[in-house]
Amino acid sequence: MIWLLLIPAILLVLFGFILLVKVKIEIKYSHREKQDRCIIVLKALFGIIRYKLYAPVMDKDSLTKKIKSGDRKAEEVGSKRFSLEGMIKALDDESPEDLSSMLSIIQNFIAAVRIRKFQWHSQIGTGDPVQAAVLAGTFLPLKGILLGIISRFFRISCVPSFSVTPEFNRPFLEVNFICIVQFRIGQAIRAGIMLYKLNNSGQAEAKTKAFSAVDAAD
Repeated sequence: MIWLLLIPAILLVLFGFILLVKVKIEIKYSHREKQDRCIIVLKALFGIIRYKLYAPVMDKDSLTKKIKSGDRKAEEVGSKRFSLEGMIKALDDESPEDLSSMLSIIQNFIAAVRIRKFQWHSQIGTGDPVQAAVLAGTFLPLKGILLGIISRFFRISCVPSFSVTPEFNRPFLEVNFICIVQFRIGQAIRAGIMLYKLNNSGQAEAKTKAFSAVDAAD
């Protein structure tokens, strides 16, 4: 009898622990001249669970080669990819009530996400010292404005670091971006359950075609 009570209690404690586990997502992006690199690292349980993803970054040259090669297979795959216009149309077909509820759920989840680290440094040059200085002076306040917009939706728990440095002697572009966000698994599960219920509720007869479009693309 004791085991019949103990096992559910252990499972309940374990489930509660999982809901409270914090997940960190570290995004690193760098661009130097024609080389791009993007790495996404997911961490949980103090780094015991760790998954690294190297996100591919397609440059214009490789894209042009694929288009000129006339590879039918590439065209077929491309035709199945997610279309931004399709998603916009699907969202436009949603009722205002369903769309408002969906945005509210997403906004509540985003509000629970903490930004633990934010660094965004750029170095830019055109070969003309005056143009380089003007560009640096233009992009720096734009970064500040963008960070202000981000702070309206996310909880920033760090001192953001960003800069734009002019390169006076040569045409040059270098970007280094690091961002670490953190949230609890329970918060993500809750948002997912609420979106699932909204998608299958009687009030949402027209299902969320935006997510269906993503599933169809896969």
